Amino acid sequence: MVTGGICDIFFPTAFTPNKDGKNDYFKILTDYRLREYHLFVYNRWGQQVFETTDPYKGWDGNVNGKEQQPGAFIWNCTFKRSDITTNRKGTVVLIR
Repeated sequence: MVTGGICDIFFPTAFTPNKDGKNDYFKILTDYRLREYHLFVYNRWGQQVFETTDPYKGWDGNVNGKEQQPGAFIWNCTFKRSDITTNRKGTVVLIR
């Protein structure tokens, strides 16, 4: 029997934090239970704009309550699943 859900670990390449309830946060998308999760997001100047250790919490495109300009941001995530530590990194585009 096949059930709905996300079968792998996926990070979106873009998000639209316009509060429409769709794609409002940049975060990991998975149904796996993760341990030792750590996500960082940086702007183009290398300044950290977001950090979380909660896989259910995502970045809303704001820094200190201030909307960030549209553009590309760098992310880096380390997580542990089934006693295997994985590091993934990439870019995400903030669209307003």
